[in-house]
Amino acid sequence: MVIFYKVIKELLVSILILLTSTYIMFVLLGQFTYKNTTQGIQKYSFNDINDEYFSWTIYLITKGEFPNQTKSIRDVNSIISQGFSRTFSIVAGSIVVISLVFIPVGFVSGYKKLKLSKLFSTALFIISSVPVFLLSIFIRPFWVNNFGQIGLGQSNDLFLRIGYFSIPVIILSIGDGLGGEIIKHVEDSVSSIEKEKYILAASARNAKIIPHLLKNSIIPIFSILSSRITILLGGALIVEYIFFSEGITKAALQALQDKDWNVIIAIAFIFSVIIVFMNFLNKFLSIIIDPRLRS
Repeated sequence: MVIFYKVIKELLVSILILLTSTYIMFVLLGQFTYKNTTQGIQKYSFNDINDEYFSWTIYLITKGEFPNQTKSIRDVNSIISQGFSRTFSIVAGSIVVISLVFIPVGFVSGYKKLKLSKLFSTALFIISSVPVFLLSIFIRPFWVNNFGQIGLGQSNDLFLRIGYFSIPVIILSIGDGLGGEIIKHVEDSVSSIEKEKYILAASARNAKIIPHLLKNSIIPIFSILSSRITILLGGALIVEYIFFSEGITKAALQALQDKDWNVIIAIAFIFSVIIVFMNFLNKFLSIIIDPRLRS
């Protein structure tokens, strides 16, 4: 029952944060929005902004889709669904790479203290210090020559299809210091957990300590992932624009040019949902796994 109340509390807090952040977006965009009145062109007042915010929110909640008040030929929901498909594919792929490569390397490096894993993590940390946009610019000519020609993305050749998406995904996983930082964070977390008294006691009894290390590493590992989701999302916008020249970045730039605020708000809202959801999931896992948070 305690867990239930704590989860509900965190869920309500997350919803409140999401509604507040959305309202702030409306206020900020309202400062650049004008309307035609009998007195001429005037700025939106706070009453206008509040009316727009409540009508937009109620429509989203009741209809389950974004309002279609837009200057674009396509509706907002079409722009969002088509634009985000590639962005989410890149982000999901990078999370898979981080989970299957970087986290295990950090775990082994912290647990076994192997020189090879130390060298690998150090080399990756140096490479990942290069910003995503520089890595993308440097590698894009190779990608275009081998995988990025028109039509190869739809090719039946498995090698071409893998290369078409895997190179941008790996760049996003490594760049902006993300790959090296995750390895170092996991390594430090495992080394710290190994020094806990219950781990030392289990080791003295010749008990298996890896299950304990894995269980107690979940929270810090997921914490670093959830806190770096903004880096992944920001990097994904750059990567998709440099490699694919389409996606949500192009849609956002076009919406800014057209002053299509409904599209901008919808894009910002989805980013806010992802960030708030990751933070909620982090709290949820902490409450479920850590018994101290349930007392």
